[in-house]
Amino acid sequence: MVKVKVLPVLLRMTSKLDIAPLKESLKNADVFTAVGDGKFELSKEKVGLLAFDILSAVTPQLEKISDDLIELIAAYKDIPLEEVGELDLIKTLNEIRSDEDITRFFSFLLTKKAAAGA
Repeated sequence: MVKVKVLPVLLRMTSKLDIAPLKESLKNADVFTAVGDGKFELSKEKVGLLAFDILSAVTPQLEKISDDLIELIAAYKDIPLEEVGELDLIKTLNEIRSDEDITRFFSFLLTKKAAAGA
């Protein structure tokens, strides 16, 4: 579940990121697998590969979104900003990265940005 209070932070973070290195892979992102009878389901493997591509491109840009990242963690964990500094960074980032809803939504926002030519 993506909490409503996380939305403004994700939008702000997305607007600050340079997605030029990801533009083509995001525009052509296919995260669904055919399951028969014209039906499709989300492919965890394809989402994982797309998430890896996104993280690889975003990681060098973390300084641009560092304050937003702290706010995102506070909203995601539902804790005050002051308490974010006491959390285990790697464990917390892995938790957020492993959240399929957050990953899917963040990928969606970046895909829309790529499609808009940003």
